[in-house]
Amino acid sequence: MNIKDAYRYQKVLAEHINTLNEWLWNNDYICETEETHLKSKSNSEANDEVIIKEIDKPFSCTVENIMFLINDIINEKLKLTIAVESIKRHFILDWKENNEFITLDSAIEFNKNTRDFISGLKYILDIKSHESKKIGIDYTFNINKEQVEYKYPIEIITKINYNRNIINNLYKSQLNKADQISVLIESAMLKDVLDFTPKYSIYDSLNDIIDYNIKD
Repeated sequence: MNIKDAYRYQKVLAEHINTLNEWLWNNDYICETEETHLKSKSNSEANDEVIIKEIDKPFSCTVENIMFLINDIINEKLKLTIAVESIKRHFILDWKENNEFITLDSAIEFNKNTRDFISGLKYILDIKSHESKKIGIDYTFNINKEQVEYKYPIEIITKINYNRNIINNLYKSQLNKADQISVLIESAMLKDVLDFTPKYSIYDSLNDIIDYNIKD
């Protein structure tokens, strides 16, 4: 299994765990409600009636099955996480920063921060010096010594206070670096390096997994 598929599998397992846990917190799913309608107490000619509230449950198994399944998926996710961490700890990319080769995890975090920085540089580059106008309001006194409002034009000049060429060169160099590291990360993520056999498929629905476990 490659690391990219491992991340996808981790995400799928986490989603299944969350969904199953939500079911266990729903009393309608884990309890049975029985109503005894004692009609005869008010009407001697009527018969008492027992009604069991029917709930359309999202799963076709017992509550115990669900609990055991949650525990099974949690353990499956733990095994996968340990396998991924074991590989990534020793996975070194062919890239140096500060004269040191960086690990896959370090590269992912570094590239994320670099991309955020690039976004800021792009925003700065898109700003241009410009002029605008607006109306100001002030107050004065008229000949009758009454305070009155008057309006006047305001001319606004906004200038950038940085060297655009320096920012542009930095933007291009950082973008080029981030793109190169992204290629290395993608290549590393697609290598079949994990000694792990998944119990389920990435494409299994939760009902598929429930069916597998009931058969087992």
